[in-house]
This record gives sequence, C-alpha cells and structure tokens, in this order.
Amino acid sequence: MAQFARYPGAQVFCFDKGYSSFVLAQASGAAYYDLGADETVAFCPLAQVDEEHEREWALDWLEDTLYLQGVTVTPGQRHALWRALSLLGAGSGRTITDLVATVQDESLRAGLQHYPLAGGAGPLLDAEQDSLRDSAFVVFELETLLSRGAKDLIPVLLYLFHRIDQRCQSGVPTLIVIDEAWLLLARDRFGQKLEEWLRTLPKKNAAVMLATQSLADIERSPYRSIIVESCQTKIFLPNAEARTEQSADLYRAVGLNARQIELLSYATPKKHRFYSSPLGRRLFDMHLGPVARAFVGAGGREDIARAKTCIAQYGDEWPYHWLLERGCRTEAQGWRQWRKRQTQTREREEHDGTFCRDNTDDDRRAHRAEYEHLQLRPRRDDRL
Repeated sequence: MAQFARYPGAQVFCFDKGYSSFVLAQASGAAYYDLGADETVAFCPLAQVDEEHEREWALDWLEDTLYLQGVTVTPGQRHALWRALSLLGAGSGRTITDLVATVQDESLRAGLQHYPLAGGAGPLLDAEQDSLRDSAFVVFELETLLSRGAKDLIPVLLYLFHRIDQRCQSGVPTLIVIDEAWLLLARDRFGQKLEEWLRTLPKKNAAVMLATQSLADIERSPYRSIIVESCQTKIFLPNAEARTEQSADLYRAVGLNARQIELLSYATPKKHRFYSSPLGRRLFDMHLGPVARAFVGAGGREDIARAKTCIAQYGDEWPYHWLLERGCRTEAQGWRQWRKRQTQTREREEHDGTFCRDNTDDDRRAHRAEYEHLQLRPRRDDRL
C-alpha cells in the first residue's frame, strides 16, 4: 500500500482488521474510518436516490438489508420501496428515518426499524451527511463492526463496496486490500462480490489484494478456484512448518514445488518473503530501512497505543516525534523541513488565489514579487 502512491493519481482502499494499518494511515494523511467504534463515522446510503441508477442500487441494497431482518420482499413490497425511494429522490430528506416514515407497508417498516438513529444500528447508516470522503488513501477498520454481527456488517460493507465501484469508474490505478479475507469469504454475499471484482476490476485498472494468515482459509473457500486463477501474483510468508504433510499439500495446491516449500521453511520471519507469479519465483529480503519499519512495521498493540498518544499530544507534528523516538533523528528533521515547504507552498497558492480573480497579469506578478520579497527578507532577530 505504501508504495502504490508512486503511480500518478493512484487510490488505495484498505479493509483492515486489528488496526495493523493505523500508524501508516495516520502518517500518510489517509481517511481513516473505525467502523462501529467511532460514532462520528456514519453514512447516508440513500443520498443520491434522485438518480435512477442509484435508486436501482438502493432497491437491491434494501432488499438484502430486509432479508437480514427476516423479511423476504414480495413484488408488491418491492414496488412500494421503489415508490418510497422516488419520493425521497424528489425531496430533501434521504435518511433511513425518512424512508421508514415514507414507506406505508408495516412489515417493511418493521424490518427497517433496526437501522434508523433510534434503532440497534444507531447512526451508522442514518446520517444526513455522509462521512465518506474522496481521499486517495482510505482505510476501513472492521474489528468492532465484525463483532456487531451480520445485520450491521453486511449493509455497511455493501454500501462501501458500491462507493468503491463508483470510484473505480475513473480508470485511475486502484488497489483494494482486504485483510483477513477469510472473514468475508465465509459470507456468500461477499464471496460473490469478490468474484465479481476479480473478474471485472482489471479492466478498470484496479487490483485486489487478499491477505490471510492461513492457506487453509483459501482451500476451504467455495471461491478457491477463482481466487487461485485470478490472483496470479502470490507472496508467501516464512513458515517453519511448511514441509509438514498437511501444510505442504496446501502449498502444492497453489502451485509451489518441493524446493520452494523448503525455502519457505528455512526463511527468516519478518525479513524474507517468497514471490510467485507468471514472471518468476524468488525468495527475497524486504530490506526495510528504519523509516519504513517505523510506519509500515508498527502494527502491534503497543505501537498503536503509543501512536494514539503521540497524535493526541503533538497533533499534526506527531510523525516528527515518532521518528525521534525510533532513533531516526536525521529523517525526523527531514520530515519537518518537508512539512515546512508544504506549508509555504499552500500559503503561496492561497495568496495567489486571493488576487487571481479580478486582477490583471501585471497585478498578479507584482503581488507575487511582493510576497516572495517578504518571504525572503530576514527577520530582525536573524540579522547580524
């Protein structure tokens, strides 16, 4: 994920579990959503139902959501939902609360009662303003949401998947990372979505990365064939037990031979990785430097707790202090200088924007010269 920003206009969406991406996300300025734990994170799935294709998506989404509540939607009820969505699209209120007030069918209203603000899901799906931002790096932390069960998990993820699909239409390089993928593969609705992504996203310049702690999770999945076929690039972690009969069978099932399995059994944890793709296969060393380890390798509970303390104590300056704590004094100073340049660039752009609307080119050049003169002129305390 950290390297994907090298591609112009690239965007990354990460579904994380256990806060393993927290430090990297905060240092990178990512949009970070702790689903179910942060009460300020709330979504408005019906916000765009004034558009017909969005109403069609919302109708299917509501049908899935009602099914989780034990309501099987009949053709007549589907028509009632469509009418209610059309009325919402013509008005200004588009929350789930507004939908419940609009739907006349009592069984539909009862099935939706879990999702308004006063229901069990709370504000998660009943916001007037959607929390989701158009950031180039977005992280969704799932640990708390997973503990709340399918009635909350499935509607939220189906909505997020829909928004990601919309972002992929632009064709910019896109990476979708799903940590602990087995948790989603165990649910048929997500398995179907994953299969769809694996088949269609490459045409949109997008890729899916699945991470799992055990190959057995993939082996047991009903979507094993499409995963092995579509995910042709595989990266394996060292495993001292790789040559045992049970583990070796799993490695052979995904295309490794006896020599490659042996390499995995001797490889050094947290240092080596085994790369396999149609382009070749090789054991390699990550060679992470101290700065990369400070952010990419900080996924333990103590690291996360310390990062939260630094953020609370130092605000936007926390990466500087974080690097100092890890012995990266030179890099910390470099970060501070980079941040100063970024601030100056932003101030210059804001200053230029103040005069760009009504002034001539000569006026703008004069203002720019004046601004640069003020920036370069030494302060009284700096003079000898």
